[in-house]
Amino acid sequence: MNVLDVQNLTLSFGENTLFSDLSFDIQDKEKVGFVGVNGAGKTSLFKIITGEYKADSGNCFISKKCKARLYGTAYLLK
Repeated sequence: MNVLDVQNLTLSFGENTLFSDLSFDIQDKEKVGFVGVNGAGKTSLFKIITGEYKADSGNCFISKKCKARLYGTAYLLK
């Protein structure tokens, strides 16, 4: 079962596109990490997942059984 399904997300700030047509899913019990250089869009992606930001396009679906939370500087899906 998918706990997170990201489909064709695009996010830009001005002329700086952080990601374009980003798609992936996370299954129940999977462990996933996001790694990238500063400014790559990791935190912005989690802000879209938690509803803090709105993507320019695409969709993000979170299972009702899943909770996305911010702990300090770390975002956790539980």
